[in-house]
Amino acid sequence: MTYWHYKLGRKQGGPVSAEDLGVLARKGTIKPETLLWHPGLADWVNASEASELSLCFESDMSDKESDPLPDPTIAGPWPRFWARLADEMIIGAVVGLPFGYLIRPHLPEIGVNFPAADNLLTIVMLAAITSIVLWGAMTLFGTTPGKLVAGLRVENRSGMPDWQFYMTREFRIWFFVNTVGVPYLSIIPCILQYRRVAKGRPAWYDEGAAIVRGKGRLSRSAAAAATAAVTFMLTVMAIGYMNMLRAEERMASSYRYWENPATGKKADLWSTWVFGEIKADSGKLYHFTSDKLTSEILFGYEPMDQPSVDAVAYGEALQSVIAEDISVNGKWEPFKLNGFDAARVTGIEPKLKDVNVELTVVIVGRSAWRMLLFVEGRPLTKLAIREVLIHSLLSTAKDINVPASMPCDDETCFSALLSIVRFAPS
Repeated sequence: MTYWHYKLGRKQGGPVSAEDLGVLARKGTIKPETLLWHPGLADWVNASEASELSLCFESDMSDKESDPLPDPTIAGPWPRFWARLADEMIIGAVVGLPFGYLIRPHLPEIGVNFPAADNLLTIVMLAAITSIVLWGAMTLFGTTPGKLVAGLRVENRSGMPDWQFYMTREFRIWFFVNTVGVPYLSIIPCILQYRRVAKGRPAWYDEGAAIVRGKGRLSRSAAAAATAAVTFMLTVMAIGYMNMLRAEERMASSYRYWENPATGKKADLWSTWVFGEIKADSGKLYHFTSDKLTSEILFGYEPMDQPSVDAVAYGEALQSVIAEDISVNGKWEPFKLNGFDAARVTGIEPKLKDVNVELTVVIVGRSAWRMLLFVEGRPLTKLAIREVLIHSLLSTAKDINVPASMPCDDETCFSALLSIVRFAPS
């Protein structure tokens, strides 16, 4: 029987029988490059040259060759994460904002904030709606916005029809990974999924059913991440703007009656307005201001020497008087208010920054009622209660039947009063 000696680094082992040497080779102690010697050999030889060990090393090599190599087309965890997040942001905005607007009358505490609500029931509902929409997108188009940006595609290997496969897959993601939308709790399964996918293994919900492939480029992940971030910011901005309109509506809903001292008629004047009367050389002039709405109003009347003056003609004449203080940017538009001739035009206050003006006149007999609405920092159309406010105040107008004695000339009857407007250059 032949007994072998072997070298393991600086150490030498043996003598061992050929059978024991095979055991060491199968355990990995003896490798193909390990040096061996037995009496009768002129020098040490590699273990791979020993005929007694050839079967052991051939088996080991075949096992290594049978191990599958990683597939470079399989998508990594980060592209999949950003694609999913982008999908949830986009669907949450596209579906959540309209849905929140519709349920606002029934659930005002949620309302337009639905896409970003912190109410647990709302979050669960939004997660479920998002999954349903994503299932529909995958069934109809084979992709979703986030997957399209990230360059991912899901291969159905389940044998089920696509609609059934994608429905099952979305349900598993919603239930097992998103934990039905419960916040924070989903962090744990997400971490576990990340570890599986990072090792090249399929996620729980794809085991034996699907393969997710992607180009695996950093730029694709960055694009999906940017899409999610931009969608989130736009959603927050939209919610903020809609809440601003809601705030104006809430202020408008809290009103008190204002009685026009000149006519005795009442108007709904919202509590945000502060009222004062200004001394006028002819007729009456009232001043309203609102800090919350960053708006002001000049409202009053002027007696005329003849009745039934054309509203547009009167407005154009008034425009020439106040040209230095208000720059009109359109034509006077005639309309009817409570059966009386009226006209309106918009403009700006050139001496002040970002102040928009709407001038409205109503002719009632021999009284010309004028209303100037000043809005700072935004277009007139962004004042949600503008139309209601104009009609409410002007509905208090009537013919005062004041004798047409005009103690002031054309240059001072109205334009001099504009200096009381409170807005200062910013």
